[in-house]
Amino acid sequence: MDELEEALIMGDVGVSTTIEIIKRIEDRVARDKFLGTSDLNRMLQEEMMNILTDAPNLEYQNFNLPADKKPYVILIVGVNGVGKTTTIGKLAYNFKRNGKKVVLGAADTFRAAAVDQLNIWSERVGVDIVKKKWERPRIGCL
Repeated sequence: MDELEEALIMGDVGVSTTIEIIKRIEDRVARDKFLGTSDLNRMLQEEMMNILTDAPNLEYQNFNLPADKKPYVILIVGVNGVGKTTTIGKLAYNFKRNGKKVVLGAADTFRAAAVDQLNIWSERVGVDIVKKKWERPRIGCL
């Protein structure tokens, strides 16, 4: 359970959600007497799905934005390889599907491929993108 807890925290699930998932799994293990890793993996998947589907507030599904905040800007920040660009594409798709005008802004100054990937998402989703031709950043002092 300690390794599972560490994996959830390192996966950015959040402390309170991780604690809730661990508690639910421990309760099930005590009740069901899990037999092996595959059973634990199944329980983990089920409990994560239960937490997501039991969410009391479903307003997020409407993709409503505050009327007094125009333009409404969402800034996505994170380390490499965690799915930022994919998440941006999914958010753009859902906002557009819900009648919002979406414009993506490419701002990754250190990785040319990031701008290319965001451009691909803008084309897939059918939204505009603002970008600058990528140039290798100059690092150093004169």
